[in-house]
Amino acid sequence: MAAFGVASHVTGDTVQLTNIDWAFSIEDLRSRFGWSRLEVVNDFVAIGHSLAGLRPEHWRPLTGPAWPGRLAGHVSLVGPGTGFGVGSVIHGQGEILVTPTEGGHASFAPVDALEIAILKAMLRRFPRISNERILSGPGLENLYRAMAEIRGTLADPPSAPAIVQAATGGRDPIASDTVQCFCLILGGAMGDIALIQGAEAVAIAGGIVPHMVEFLDTSQVRARFEAKGRAQAVLAAVPIALITHPEPGLLGAARLLFS
Repeated sequence: MAAFGVASHVTGDTVQLTNIDWAFSIEDLRSRFGWSRLEVVNDFVAIGHSLAGLRPEHWRPLTGPAWPGRLAGHVSLVGPGTGFGVGSVIHGQGEILVTPTEGGHASFAPVDALEIAILKAMLRRFPRISNERILSGPGLENLYRAMAEIRGTLADPPSAPAIVQAATGGRDPIASDTVQCFCLILGGAMGDIALIQGAEAVAIAGGIVPHMVEFLDTSQVRARFEAKGRAQAVLAAVPIALITHPEPGLLGAARLLFS
């Protein structure tokens, strides 16, 4: 038996990865390796199945209401990585429903003059700006380029890890502004997702965010998460936490097969 979580919308036998030029047949793969069972799911389905198996030390709560000792019944799952993953995890009586979505491709919604300027700068390069164009590794580079352009400095952006490293070290003001803006936009997007899904909590996965916690765990990001007008009171009660387990996707894939 085997289980794979892939960064793709999985429907039918043929799987085409979203951000990598690679496709495969599920049945051909199963047959080639002689597996009696092969589960191929969206990577956020795999991560979603890990939530119930995480221990208290695998959560890093962020500013806001306390993360519950018992996992909330409905959790929104988000994750900036190679793309911007979005999912929904509902724990019922004796079962877990994990729903993958393509929510990362929802449109970016700027809220102030700087973000409107960022949108305009990015529209000169792309026909449409989704949240994923910003809230991902490549998106962080897109955002740095836009911030530099707004400040009159035209230059190729560093890699996403270099941007985060420069921001945390305080060596590059544009990098610091970029990461801070990234986190604020993420806060707003998480609030939108929680409202749309009716979630009681928000869990953050992905490989980028753990390196920028000092920018993310702030009252400003929390305020952006809650800043939804007449729905602010709804989000004020919703806790947010970062998943710190080193391999939640592998844990979730195992639980999917054997739980």
